[in-house]
Amino acid sequence: MCSSSTVAGRRDTPGISDLSASPIATDVIGRALNAAGVRRVFGHPGDEVVDLMKVPGEPGIECLLTGHESTAAFMAATIGRLTGMPDVCLSIPGPGAGDLVLGVGPAYLDRDPVLAVAIDESPYAGRR
Repeated sequence: MCSSSTVAGRRDTPGISDLSASPIATDVIGRALNAAGVRRVFGHPGDEVVDLMKVPGEPGIECLLTGHESTAAFMAATIGRLTGMPDVCLSIPGPGAGDLVLGVGPAYLDRDPVLAVAIDESPYAGRR
């Protein structure tokens, strides 16, 4: 969980409650993935997915970096096929999400359990 001291310059900002009282999105996603039985997150690091790649702070979830988004999709689909449990592949928006299709398409046709996530950060994030 994110503590208010880790969010630079926002702790004493008027109108913003104590940030440690509410979880950030990555904490919520990490708990949901863990509850769904996800054990691995595959992805190619990028600005948009860096925070979500930290989800492995959640017990039982391992983060594996790949050299390309399609590799992440193939790896998640293959492990999903072997274990019967879903794994996650992450990508940045745009071309990264398009690259996921190379691995997610065959996984869909073969009915492999895989969750593909393309993160798109709002252009207004962090602005007030």
